[in-house]
Amino acid sequence: DAAELRERVIDILRQRGGQCGLSGAIAALGLQHRRSTLWALAVAVLKEVAAPQRVPREDRPVLMLKPELWGASEGPPLPQGSSWCYLDASGAPVRHRDSAERGGEADALLFRIRFRRAGPSPQQRQQPGGATGAGGEAA
Repeated sequence: DAAELRERVIDILRQRGGQCGLSGAIAALGLQHRRSTLWALAVAVLKEVAAPQRVPREDRPVLMLKPELWGASEGPPLPQGSSWCYLDASGAPVRHRDSAERGGEADALLFRIRFRRAGPSPQQRQQPGGATGAGGEAA
């Protein structure tokens, strides 16, 4: 069902701070057959809920969850209880967005961040630098 798939895709992107590479999204959805109907539907849903963006320190564009789907009034979309901070160009935490490393286009500024997932999981480790849109603070 398309509505269920849409919610699943949004949840996957939220669990990853609102961003994910295409291969990561495909793996998280368990897609295996490129020519399947499910694959085509998943690609259509990804295009609907996310936009490819170039982010600092990434060779390929990543899929960025559209801000209106973040489900957060401030900061990147993360699981409940997760924490995050902005990072400068050297990877050091900074308090203010103005001091963070920037990337993206003028109309879609991105800022480098780091986040820690909430709760016990194999991925509890600190996540590598990511990016959040200009709406990373209260929009």
